[in-house]
Amino acid sequence: MTKRMKNSMKIPTALTTLIFMMVFSGCDSRPGVPTVNGQSFSGKSGPSANTTAAAGGMTTGNYGGLACPNKETHRGIRSWRRLSNIEIKNTVDAVFGSPTDVDYSSFINDISKAEVFDTSMSVGNYVSTNRLKGYFTFAESLAKGVTINKLFPCLAKGRSCISSSLATLGAATWRRPLTSDELNRLTAVYDQLMTDGYASEAAARLVIEALVLSQEFLYRSELGVQLADGTYELTDYELASALSYATIRTVPDAELKSLADKKMLRDSATLAKQATRLLNLPAAKSAWKDFAGQWLQADGVLDAAKTQTAFTDTVKTKLSDEMKNFFVDTMFSATKKTYDQLLLADYTVGDNSSAFIYGGTVAGGKIQFKETQRKGLLGQAGFLASAAVADTTNPIKRGVFILSRLMCSGFAPAPATTFPTVKSGLSTKELFQQHSQGSCASCHKFIDDFGFALENFDEIGKFRDNDAGAAIVIKSNVTIDGKELAIASPDELSNALAHSSQAMECYARQTFRYTLGRLEYAAVPIIGGTPAEDKTTESQLDKCQIQDVASAVEANGGDLKTAFVELVSNPGFRLRLAGPGN
Repeated sequence: MTKRMKNSMKIPTALTTLIFMMVFSGCDSRPGVPTVNGQSFSGKSGPSANTTAAAGGMTTGNYGGLACPNKETHRGIRSWRRLSNIEIKNTVDAVFGSPTDVDYSSFINDISKAEVFDTSMSVGNYVSTNRLKGYFTFAESLAKGVTINKLFPCLAKGRSCISSSLATLGAATWRRPLTSDELNRLTAVYDQLMTDGYASEAAARLVIEALVLSQEFLYRSELGVQLADGTYELTDYELASALSYATIRTVPDAELKSLADKKMLRDSATLAKQATRLLNLPAAKSAWKDFAGQWLQADGVLDAAKTQTAFTDTVKTKLSDEMKNFFVDTMFSATKKTYDQLLLADYTVGDNSSAFIYGGTVAGGKIQFKETQRKGLLGQAGFLASAAVADTTNPIKRGVFILSRLMCSGFAPAPATTFPTVKSGLSTKELFQQHSQGSCASCHKFIDDFGFALENFDEIGKFRDNDAGAAIVIKSNVTIDGKELAIASPDELSNALAHSSQAMECYARQTFRYTLGRLEYAAVPIIGGTPAEDKTTESQLDKCQIQDVASAVEANGGDLKTAFVELVSNPGFRLRLAGPGN
């Protein structure tokens, strides 16, 4: 952090000292290694993790025990996890009682162009100088907005109240008990502020700022403690937070905290039971709505400009919500809760606002599709309209969406190109077939046919039988599960994906990415290129976990919740190796 930035922060010297000595080891980097209850998260027991380096830790380079069919040999690669903006808001509401006028406006977006999920712990999501500035604005507004007497009910008693109240408030804020050293340092800040002439309430509010600017609030450790065999096991408090934020995007509830206090979370059966319980909480639907929105790019339709006047901002918002709500309605259904239902449902979730697109009947919050060719996710207007342009379809955008989001394929670097100019008398397919020649053909012969299979849906997702005065004839050849399939209608494409092992594995990969906050090392198919070989231990570890999740989903009839429950109950969720960069 620069000297200029430090000097620009208009906060008391004592608080600044606390933040930069206790809280941050630096900007644009991961936090330092913390110590909790005498255990350093580097795996070394003792009062300080920084005195000597941990020795003998098992790394991905020296782990030779992996046997993929035996999931007890699976190990994860974990890290510090910064809370996403949504997770910070949810945590503040849970810990501080939904205070008013908290300023989140300076938060930097969690999702860059290269990322899918806001949980991603890529370099762009570390606490940079600009992101930290936003946190200072947030912390100041939070400290002003809290009801101070609820947090420190005995504030009139001064220091003794601060110390006793901080033990409770600090544990809730940091999702684990405070050490005596941490409690002493926080209380010392209050003492120094009082010495500097601050009133007791003002000093208490500034201590709250320190709590939420700490790396212990902004980040979650998933590093664990070193076991006798050199592997690392996440602590009970780490597991409670990891499970809770992955499931409901907020702090652990009373049952999880109780299990963590009793050190009863570190086994697969308990984690599976708790994951299942949490998924039954009302908050889980909201959390997994976030997952669906990010995975399926549901908000992309909000920026879709169309020539039709009926395609208003209100309609766009409802179409975005439709994609998210449909996923949640399916995942949490008592009966229709399977992966193939996402692709094959003959209805969606919505109201009459989109009747000019769908033309179907609406009852009980669901729209019954009018055409038999319209199925599931690929029949939803939110996807079809966002993967198009203002006045025509775009088979490339639709194909890329299917390949990247539903099949987890990557792409070789594309040469510079331009969108084909609309020509009178030529259908969209004819235009794009002309465009996909020469150097473009190696990729587009795989991409475009996925999009051509959906040409029955126009630029807003309305069904059509003809384009440019000619009848639309679907005749696509797509590669799914390594086999070329002839597709003659949109619903045939949906059906092929619904029964694809590659698509099922992709759902497992997306669950992996969202839950663990990183891309997998396991190779993905590359359109127009050659995928990397899974030769490294890192790629093998991730591949085994993903295959285990996909197999469990398939064995359970495609049940969508199974992917998450299987992932967090896999030993690789609680047992880790030191990976690249550790």
